[in-house]
Amino acid sequence: MPAIRPAVVLPLLALVSGLQLAHAAPVLEAYAAAVAGQAVLIPPFGCATSAREVYAYGAGAIMPTEGYAACGIAGSSQHLTAAAGMQVASRDISHIFPDGSNFNGVAKARANYGVLGVSAYATDSGDTNSFKYHEAAAFARWQDQFTIASPGVSVGALGGAYFTFTIDGTLGHTAVPPYYAQTELDLYMNINTPGGNGYTIFKAQVLGSDLWIYNNGWTGSPGTTFGSINNAQATVGPFFFNFGAPFEIQVWMQTLGMHGCCFGTVQNMNFYSTAAFTGLAVYSQSGQVADFTVTSASGTTYTANGVQQAAVPEPQSWLLAGFGLLALRLRRRA
Repeated sequence: MPAIRPAVVLPLLALVSGLQLAHAAPVLEAYAAAVAGQAVLIPPFGCATSAREVYAYGAGAIMPTEGYAACGIAGSSQHLTAAAGMQVASRDISHIFPDGSNFNGVAKARANYGVLGVSAYATDSGDTNSFKYHEAAAFARWQDQFTIASPGVSVGALGGAYFTFTIDGTLGHTAVPPYYAQTELDLYMNINTPGGNGYTIFKAQVLGSDLWIYNNGWTGSPGTTFGSINNAQATVGPFFFNFGAPFEIQVWMQTLGMHGCCFGTVQNMNFYSTAAFTGLAVYSQSGQVADFTVTSASGTTYTANGVQQAAVPEPQSWLLAGFGLLALRLRRRA
């Protein structure tokens, strides 16, 4: 990666200083939802409007303004936040609609500093309409405060950082015409910016019958409805900061489009294993800085190799358990 040239970075000094926000506390956030039902309208306009539940990030399941239960929609969401300790949210549902069709959904999310995971499954045997809700959704986020220092760089000097993430997972669907399924995973980050205004780190999408991957540019595989991402490395930057001064970083990951629509369409996404922060390259105006330290408000250890993390159990066990639970429910209903 090239050094940051003075002609580029010096005019940005005032901008970076202006971005120093009131320091937000470190936080871990995990959200999962599995919901289904035909909304019961409340005159004159009740249950007729909706928005995504994790609104600031454009994530989560679509929920009526009055809430799920008030509008006759089955299922629920779990939304967890904490400053420490891995957060794990999960929900599943098996719902039969008045016309006899059914929706099955499973969602799970986990969040720890430097590591995120989401997974979802959805299938619907019936049709859709404007007031039908059927979705499995997952969202995970970590937010921390970094202070980068180096013995060879003056406090207050302007620097640039490149962040590398490693992503593993699978996604795909079997869509039933005439419906156009969209199975999508998004990974974003930002620096010193509140809310969900972020830079794209990585995207994986199956749109209709085509697989698309964004990793510093789009690549497509027409005619492919299943994708396996193995040890993909995505690097974003430079993000500008001042040496010795704290700045906020947040990274979030979400599923989109997991409605299982329709007539037997099956959508499956498993990125629960890892989307990990695995590399940090730091630059000053003189070039790359090899000797640096990162102090975090959460107490998490970050180095040039990203976050120091423990091994994570394989996700297949909970997926099999979730699908087995759905199968058991269906057999009991039969």
